[in-house]
Amino acid sequence: MSVGSPELSPTDRRAPRRGADGAWSRDPLAADASDALVIEAVLDGDDDAFALLVRRYRETYARFACCMLGDERLAEDALQAAFVRAYASLERCPGAEQVGWWLYGLVKQECESLERRAAPALPAPGPPSAGSSTAESMRRALAAVPLLEREAFVLRFVEELTYEECVRLTGVDGATFRARVHGACRRLQARLAAPTSIDE
Repeated sequence: MSVGSPELSPTDRRAPRRGADGAWSRDPLAADASDALVIEAVLDGDDDAFALLVRRYRETYARFACCMLGDERLAEDALQAAFVRAYASLERCPGAEQVGWWLYGLVKQECESLERRAAPALPAPGPPSAGSSTAESMRRALAAVPLLEREAFVLRFVEELTYEECVRLTGVDGATFRARVHGACRRLQARLAAPTSIDE
C-alpha cells in the first residue's frame, strides 16, 4: 500500500488557455499529476480530475476492503461510498501529502459500517472445509478475527506496511498495534489448524 503523494513541481501547473468560444479552460491533467494538483483542479470545478484520484487509489483500497469484509460485493459498496464521501468533502482533506491516509480512513469507516449492518444477516464463518483452497481458507479464517486485529494483520502482512507506517496510519501506539497483530496471528493459526469440515 502506498499512501504518500509526490510533491507538486512547477511543471505540474496547467496554464489556462482561451478556447474558440472565448472561454478560458485548462489543459487536461496528466495521469502522473501530483495529488496536490488533482485536488486543486477538483476544488476549482474540474470534476473529471477526481477520476485520477479514484484510479490512483482504487486498487489498493479495494484489496484492503475485500480483506476486511471478506466479500467482494460489500468491498465494492464500501469503496464506492468512501469515494463519494471523499468527493463531497475534499476541501476538508488535511493536505495533499496526506490524501492517501485520509482516503484510508474513509474506506475503513465504510468497512466498519457495512460489517455492523451485515453482521446480523451473515452466519459466523465456519472452519475451512476439506475442499477449500488456501485463499478461501484464509478468507474464512480472517473473517472470524475481530475487526481491529484484522485491520492490523491486513496492513502489516497484506499491504506490507512497516510497523511505523501502520502506527501512523491507524493512530494507535506501537505496543497496541503489535498486540493486535499478534492477536490476529494467534487466532488465524488456531483457526487454520482446526479440523476441517467435510463438504457434503
